[in-house]
Amino acid sequence: PSAGCKFNPQYPETHAKPHEIQHSESKINIFDLVENSIENAEVLKF
Repeated sequence: PSAGCKFNPQYPETHAKPHEIQHSESKINIFDLVENSIENAEVLKF
């Protein structure tokens, strides 16, 4: 990755239309993502 961060998209969309964004985001089940993250979280004590 050019920015030194593997979480940045290689070719980001810079002129997306609102309906395109809504369509893409509608495919993501945020509730399941959050629930899975909470269930698999680890507490690390240093």
